[in-house]
Amino acid sequence: MFYKILLVVFAFVMQGMPQRAPAMSSLSAERLQQYCSDYDKGKTLQSEGGQVCVVYLKGFVDGALAADERLANSADPQHKSWIDRARRMRLGLHRSTDCLNAYNDYCLGDSVSMEDVIDRVVAQLRSQSFQAGTTAQEVVHRILKEQFACPST
Repeated sequence: MFYKILLVVFAFVMQGMPQRAPAMSSLSAERLQQYCSDYDKGKTLQSEGGQVCVVYLKGFVDGALAADERLANSADPQHKSWIDRARRMRLGLHRSTDCLNAYNDYCLGDSVSMEDVIDRVVAQLRSQSFQAGTTAQEVVHRILKEQFACPST
């Protein structure tokens, strides 16, 4: 009898449990384009879509820079000085100090402002059309590669 009551209670509890949540989907390029169409250059107060555009782009760049820094810092400390010396010899001093995101195929150094990054990405987004299924991540990465290409060696 005890097991039957326990089974009934378990069944009620399980019915109240939320079902498995669907996987989070990526932001589409078309949706980002819609958000960024509301962005007004130079305005401090943006529309809701403009705010989403700015926050997405800032987060994208901040995440890429943080990932790049972690990759650079994860190198073996004994080999780190060797890697730095090799970069200076092969790439020159300018690129080694100005190219903060070499792992991501684009260079965003201290001389590049976030406002400039946002303005350039938004301008490119407004002028393009995208295939269905293209993610915002793919498009922003490609635009950054085109607009902020690392100097060739």
